[in-house]
Amino acid sequence: MKKQTLLLLIIFFLAINVKKSKAQSTADVFSDNVPITYVGVDFTHARYYGNGEPFDGNVFTPLAKRINNLIITEYDKYNIEKAVKKEVRLKIDVTDALNETVDGNKMLVEKAEEKDDLSEEKVAQIISNYDLKGYEKNGVGMVFVVDLLDKNAVNASMWVTFFSLSTKKVIFTEQLAGEAGGFGLRNYWARPFAEVIGSIKSKEWKKWKSKYGAK
Repeated sequence: MKKQTLLLLIIFFLAINVKKSKAQSTADVFSDNVPITYVGVDFTHARYYGNGEPFDGNVFTPLAKRINNLIITEYDKYNIEKAVKKEVRLKIDVTDALNETVDGNKMLVEKAEEKDDLSEEKVAQIISNYDLKGYEKNGVGMVFVVDLLDKNAVNASMWVTFFSLSTKKVIFTEQLAGEAGGFGLRNYWARPFAEVIGSIKSKEWKKWKSKYGAK
């Protein structure tokens, strides 16, 4: 009986160690040996403030899909790999499916302050509900969780989030904003993502490495 108990304890602790080995840490985000999987742009909690301008909510479900796909099809312009300075896999299935559920008519807010007040805790909850079936479980996931499309301020804010693909636990998330602009609705609201990716490349990545203590 003692031998059986000892064997069960050994198996238990081995299982814990295996689980821990699969989970990702802050250092893994910056490690050249750990790939990042970019999972796309999540518009499910986005709000739109138009400062009283006409608003057609029906355009936003297809717009979310178009912007999500644009970052992949025009990857030279939205090159995340150059921004994070390491290998990046591209697989946006999870956000593509989520964005299909966006009801544009519920996005409009009368004041910018009425946006869905996202926080680190709320972003963590959003990520915990992701269906990552078909995703490789090794490595780190990266997603843009959109907060507000602000026509008055001419920008979009989003939470740039890194999480463990094996546990769906958020490693860290930072709120950034990019300036909107360009011809046509798609290009106008796609530009903030190019701005944010550029900001990550030019300064945020180095800042995050210092902030989160990665060696």
